[in-house]
Amino acid sequence: GNSGTPFNQINHQLKENNLPFHYCVIGIQPQSNTKELFDIAQQNNVEHILYTDCLMSNISRVKAQLDDFIAKIDYLYITIDMDGFSSAYAAGVSAPSPLGFDPLFFIPIFEHLLKSKKVISIDIAELNPTYDRDGQTANLASKIVDFAVGNW
Repeated sequence: GNSGTPFNQINHQLKENNLPFHYCVIGIQPQSNTKELFDIAQQNNVEHILYTDCLMSNISRVKAQLDDFIAKIDYLYITIDMDGFSSAYAAGVSAPSPLGFDPLFFIPIFEHLLKSKKVISIDIAELNPTYDRDGQTANLASKIVDFAVGNW
């Protein structure tokens, strides 16, 4: 499949039922996604934060952007794509990238989202044990689950 397919299906379903839909992608890499996907996102007012902005030095600005997003919604569904992390921390994914973000950036952002009290579901995607090194990616995923349980 292609990366835009799930978004297109969800968007189509919600439009068909005339439901409001807000979508924000954190850490997206333009070189790993098609121009068409960005065009679809723009047409549907999908918000995004580029991977180049996912730095500890920029964390307060990212939190402020997420606060603006959270203010528009009643419920928040979080999908954590493990391939968003740098391959230095998460090699066990189908599309590893050295340009992904650091877990030390992710955790305070995740905690900030959980504190909104709007989170109703969390899932972890893109973990591929076939490519994992010493269980490193699975270990990171388990630490994320543990953090979620302790802070949700």
